[in-house]
Amino acid sequence: MKRQRTSVPPSILEVIKNEECAWSEHATDSRFRLGLEWADVIEVARTATSRKRAKDKQRSGQYVNAIIGRDRRGRKMYMAGKVISYEGKRHWYVITIHEAD
Repeated sequence: MKRQRTSVPPSILEVIKNEECAWSEHATDSRFRLGLEWADVIEVARTATSRKRAKDKQRSGQYVNAIIGRDRRGRKMYMAGKVISYEGKRHWYVITIHEAD
């Protein structure tokens, strides 16, 4: 079941703003190709106009968040990610990020 939200919850935004992060290989490729920095990830989350939350198909009990917002250059971006725990801290794991249609 998917639920539509219009913004990123404060708890997730806090994790993203704390710059505790990890990038998938796919997201890393996009990051370099598009010239993105972590400040762009924060801006996409901060300016989110759309958010969908769905169960993670690869990990039971976890969720993936699909977010549409704007980067620091004003480009409309699609970002999928999730909060993960690593060494006692919560991190934002960017699964994919690219320009939205």
